[in-house]
Amino acid sequence: MPEEIKLIQRVAVERDQYGWWSHPDEPDFDEDYAAFKAWLVQQGLELKQWHMDSDIGEHHPYDDGECHCLGWEPECPGPEWFLLGIFDTEDGPCVSWARRKSGVTGSNHQAGNERQLSPHETQPEPTPALAPGRWIDERYQL
Repeated sequence: MPEEIKLIQRVAVERDQYGWWSHPDEPDFDEDYAAFKAWLVQQGLELKQWHMDSDIGEHHPYDDGECHCLGWEPECPGPEWFLLGIFDTEDGPCVSWARRKSGVTGSNHQAGNERQLSPHETQPEPTPALAPGRWIDERYQL
């Protein structure tokens, strides 16, 4: 019998003193984009991301020379979305929201039931920190 996957869920968010936060149940992928994409498929998630620049008007809290995102409160894209992380990239702070694709639950999503990844999905690619333009405002329909 296939092993049931523990699906990541919404949790309470307590940002650190610099404004950063990452979901405690998200594995550390150490900039391994292929592993991250495979995990999104396994979890049945779609992703939405954007940089702080798209939310902040004239006074940019990042302009003080410090590495933080204090003063930025990214708005959730909808009630079914939950925060996956607020992190720094080469292009500044970025937010990552996730939501479960319809029909995916822990009872019907078991290890071994994932689709096989195509070759382009298994190739090493940059992570959000290295290639934010490829990730921003994209929805992964994996």
